[in-house]
Amino acid sequence: MEGVAAAAVAEHFGYTTAAFYALCRDFRAQRLEFFRAPATPGPKQAPNRAAARERVIPLRKQNYSAYDSPQRLRAEGRPLSVTVIEQWRREEGVAKLPRRRQHERERRVRPAPAPPTTLEAVDWNRWQSAETAAGGLFVFVPLVVAWGLEQWPQRAQLPGSTPLPALQMRLARLALKLTGPERLSQVLDVCTDPGLSLVAALNTLPKTTALSTSSYRVTRPMTASLLHRYHQALRQAGLGQGEGFTLEFHAIPPRGEAAVLEQQDVSARSRRERAILVFWVQDSDALVLCDAEATLQPREQADAILQCVACWQPQSETYPALLIFDSPLTTYRTLARRDQPGIHFITLRRRGKTRLPALTESPPSAWTRLRLSGVNRRYRHVRYQESGVI
Repeated sequence: MEGVAAAAVAEHFGYTTAAFYALCRDFRAQRLEFFRAPATPGPKQAPNRAAARERVIPLRKQNYSAYDSPQRLRAEGRPLSVTVIEQWRREEGVAKLPRRRQHERERRVRPAPAPPTTLEAVDWNRWQSAETAAGGLFVFVPLVVAWGLEQWPQRAQLPGSTPLPALQMRLARLALKLTGPERLSQVLDVCTDPGLSLVAALNTLPKTTALSTSSYRVTRPMTASLLHRYHQALRQAGLGQGEGFTLEFHAIPPRGEAAVLEQQDVSARSRRERAILVFWVQDSDALVLCDAEATLQPREQADAILQCVACWQPQSETYPALLIFDSPLTTYRTLARRDQPGIHFITLRRRGKTRLPALTESPPSAWTRLRLSGVNRRYRHVRYQESGVI
């Protein structure tokens, strides 16, 4: 407005020339206001809150605690939080009330507890029509009945309670496993689904705390009993013949806070970190999971293969015919310690100091090309050669 050059104005007020041009542009586009009306100051006091503060101290003198006072004030139309009342108490220099017994506190009107739901008390007429996102679960109900799954928890002496028996707990976990929630915390997303509840014979699925607490009470003998019934059902169904087993270790890193665990090799992350070491036993032909152990330690890793043999022999009365595993799973000394007749194994040879030069000197005709299908790996076209070891 005064006709001064832009560079002189920018230098006078401490701006760069480019920044001054940007201010002019925003002002012309009405995106910037230089002359704003003075802000109207708001109220400096809260009359309703001040009146409530004068009411808190008399309530404290009547032995109303910081948790009882909000309910009384809410009934009077003055809602306040426990944090505000505790702050006012400290400012006034009033001490806390001593801890009181239940009969010394003010009696509150509590809702009447609902009776526990049982199969006999369920009104099946209201279940004639219900919408569910897990209708495919009912396909497995005939299989559960055919396998006699209702007897497994009782024979394994799995933990349970009166409102939540062991069978209903296992059916709820089975329904969650079949529908795919990866963690127990995700049960809150589906616990009100009527289809999942009906499969578990409950009015609603157990929450995260109940499922986790039940898992902590399961011991290894309970799991072994379930595996025994599971193997019998597999053989009756024609699955898991036990002619060959694939053995593998898998490290599962914990979630959340750091746990007291040992360092394990995590192949997916290519490093060692704290994780749970899990031992898998899978049928090579039917691809059925036959056994799993999650309580192993690194010093017990080499003996896991012998535990697999000892677990299968009493159930089938024969030793496994073939074991397939990677060489780091066990040691040659462990295999020689229990050389049972009729047990063969296939493994990858260890890469020793003399093995790599021998492979380099092998002629091209000794190698066979192979394309791996159905595996998740970067290189699927490999070359291999077979040789005997004495």
